[in-house]
Order: sequence, then C-alpha cells, then structure tokens
Amino acid sequence: MSIDRIFHQGRDCAVALQGDVLLQIWEGPAHNDVLRIVLSALQSLKRGPFAGRKLFVLHVVAETASPPDGQGRAIAAKFLEHFDLHVNVTEGTGFRSSLIRSAIVGILLLSGTRAKNEVTPSVDAGIDKLVAAGCHATRSELTEAVRELREALPVRRGGA
Repeated sequence: MSIDRIFHQGRDCAVALQGDVLLQIWEGPAHNDVLRIVLSALQSLKRGPFAGRKLFVLHVVAETASPPDGQGRAIAAKFLEHFDLHVNVTEGTGFRSSLIRSAIVGILLLSGTRAKNEVTPSVDAGIDKLVAAGCHATRSELTEAVRELREALPVRRGGA
C-alpha cells in the first residue's frame, strides 16, 4: 500500500496522506461532517508533522460528486489556510462538472487565499502539477494512492 495514513474512508469520499500530499477523492455528495474531518486533518498536519513545512493537496471530484451546501462551502474555505498548493481535478464535461468547478472557484475567490491553486482536467495532469511544484511524493506513489483509494470506495465498486 502506498498510502501513509487514511483520515477518512466512507461511502462517498476518501481522505488520505501520501508523503506531503493530502489526497481527497470525492465520488458522492460533499457532506459537512466529512468536510469537518478534512479540515481537522489539515489542521492537525499543519500543527504537527507539517508545521513549517509545505503541504500539498490533490482534490479529485468525480462526475458523480455533488458540491457542498452553503455551510459546507464555509468549512471548505477554511481548508485554504493550511496548504501551499491545491490542485483540483474536476472530472467530466457536463453541467454537473461545470457547477462543481464554479463552486470551487467561488470558494477560492471568496476566501482571498494566498495559496496557489491549479485546476486540471485529469488526475494525471494534477499529479504532474504537484510533482513539478516540488512535492516529495513521487508520481508513481500518487498514482497508486489514488487508484487504491478509488477502488476502496463503495460508489466506485457499485456498492450500496
């Protein structure tokens, strides 16, 4: 297994750490309780092992995902204080994907974050951005970690 630590693994989302990259894989609704788990993970990492060190985020939003409600967007805006580069991959090309990209861009604009943000069309492109930015996790480690997390999600497996 190429994942260093799993913070959350549920029906719709998995959150894990691989090296210096926090991975978020969203395949269902963005529930506020899970958003709070992600925020808590970011806060604990920046207070602990990543205090004074760079922390990167790979945020993958599948076509089956739904954006957070207003309270969830407020929680997600607090994420931005805790990382150095946020790479968002919003998969798909339809209306739902456009809606999710718009919600993410809105959160970024309203938060006034100074962290660098990138939006990419694919996981591979997102991983390339992280590696080019100097994360310590390797391309193969990140690719394998995303694959492992996706395979473990019930939505991906077709479970209830």
